[in-house]
Amino acid sequence: MVTVGVVGLLGKTTTSWLVRGILEELGQTVGLMSSIEHAIAEDRLDEDGYLWEPLEEDPSADRESSVPFKLIPYEGKYEQHYGRRLPGLNAQKVLAGMRDRGAGVAVVELQADGLMLGTYDFMSLNVAVVTSLSPRPGVPAAQQPAELVAAAADEVHAAIELLSARLVDPETQALVLNADDPAAEQLLERLGGAVPVVTYGVVNKGADVVAESIKSNIWETELIVRTPGGRLQIITNLLGRHNVANVLAAVATGVALKAPLASIVAGIEAVEIPGRSEVIDEGQEFSVVVDAARTPEALGDMLDALRAGGARQIFTVFGCSGNEDASIRPRMGAVAHAKSDYVIITNENPRLEDPAKVVADIVAGFPDDMVNRYSAYAYFPFQDQGRTPLWFEPYLQKAQRDNKRYVMEDRYSAIRAAIGTAGPEDVVLLAGKGSEDWVEHADEDGSVLTGWLDDRVEARNALSKLKYLKQIPRFSRETLPWGSRIEGLMETLAVDPAELSAAAVGGLEGALD
Repeated sequence: MVTVGVVGLLGKTTTSWLVRGILEELGQTVGLMSSIEHAIAEDRLDEDGYLWEPLEEDPSADRESSVPFKLIPYEGKYEQHYGRRLPGLNAQKVLAGMRDRGAGVAVVELQADGLMLGTYDFMSLNVAVVTSLSPRPGVPAAQQPAELVAAAADEVHAAIELLSARLVDPETQALVLNADDPAAEQLLERLGGAVPVVTYGVVNKGADVVAESIKSNIWETELIVRTPGGRLQIITNLLGRHNVANVLAAVATGVALKAPLASIVAGIEAVEIPGRSEVIDEGQEFSVVVDAARTPEALGDMLDALRAGGARQIFTVFGCSGNEDASIRPRMGAVAHAKSDYVIITNENPRLEDPAKVVADIVAGFPDDMVNRYSAYAYFPFQDQGRTPLWFEPYLQKAQRDNKRYVMEDRYSAIRAAIGTAGPEDVVLLAGKGSEDWVEHADEDGSVLTGWLDDRVEARNALSKLKYLKQIPRFSRETLPWGSRIEGLMETLAVDPAELSAAAVGGLEGALD
């Protein structure tokens, strides 16, 4: 069984799926090991290499979507229990399961944790695809972000050690390398010309595979690609220069495998990758994109791609996970604020952290002059309105509306708010979860409770309901909150709640009761 391994700091999942598409176009039965799924053809495999079957009934099976403010149990779903820390024995079992079921080729996403655990130490590689050993391809080594380089040092070292040990036979092995990666020379020096190399580049026009032309809009990207065998035109729903690099990596892999150019094009164009720049198209006048971007760099790249594609307005719906690195939260907030027209902060996976604390960390990345404008308010307005008294809600809504910066902790509601407000040529970006179809909250006993929530399902359901919103007469959805009555309230609201006396507050509360 031929094995293609994809390794690097960026783009491994997308590249792996594109390579599988090319191989399937060649008529191969292909096995895939990736962070999304282990599979052979259309059948998923468990982590012991057996065909996956649900062990319990799926309570979401007959549902069109989840429900607001409630968790639907996450049961009967495909899960990877080891995730990115798959033991080497299980990796061999999965490969054996593919081979026993007729796979002629396996495409393996080499995970960072697996590299350091030795998961792939006994795996033969016919083609190794290195997407990048630097955090920012195309940026000179001296200008790479020092903190990101330091964070990736162990992974990069493990990757170089593995490849230098496994790539030794020029007759049966090849290397596909990103020519835009300043760390590529380090790997080439270690290999010492042991195997043939096919290079690709977005910036480096001297590479074997190069994008000569890149055209994009809010729906798709069109590439003219130069290869040693001729030029190709590829149209893909993958957006952004980072995804151009992933497409070029797949093309270069096809070249290394001596695939016909027509098969390379057809294979790539047929691929839709769950939650990776996945465009949800139900015939609406605006684009909805679901993407796994959950770092400041990835989010910024995606937003840049949408802006370059001609988006009229960008609605960014995102959050950050609890019990993970909190230092990225204000950076995520800063990127979303700088590159979006509307921002809706929502839950990702709060886990055991207070969702309000996660939101506050993200909001800390908003500009000080915007946030400090409300420092005298009785309550901070950039939080979920369910966390403030009823009398304060109009002031919170006005602050969020004036700045187009909203907080809706319930992700179900946040997705529908963005999709219901978007207009022609706008883009709604649902960022962070990608293909993940679950959400994790704290249970009453202090454990983590997992519920079903899939951004792609929610987006399609929300889009299907737009026709009903359009039927409501004189109902304004141009901005949030919706409704014509709220327009008058926003215009007349002038009293600063910081100046309200306790008696006035009591009077307002009494009137609202």
